[in-house]
Amino acid sequence: MVALGSLAIHLNDTESCDKIDSTVDMLITTLATPSESVQASVAGCLSKLMKKGNSSKRIEKILSNLMQECLNGTSMASQRGAAYGKSGFYRICI
Repeated sequence: MVALGSLAIHLNDTESCDKIDSTVDMLITTLATPSESVQASVAGCLSKLMKKGNSSKRIEKILSNLMQECLNGTSMASQRGAAYGKSGFYRICI
């Protein structure tokens, strides 16, 4: 999944918005994987992809969903993954 995210970074924004957006969605889903190294790698990919596609228009909704998962997640792995995801999104704001 991280390889797919790394490839999506090189897609053209105007021609591939849908592909970039679906890749972001897949990466967010992957954050629930109970592996801290996977979650950290996915967060790194997300931080680079958030400037592409329609992600900047969806960031508020995505962050809200990740916050809900952080607070109400069913497992520690999903809560930690959501926290890593949020950190990836906040990297673009700095």
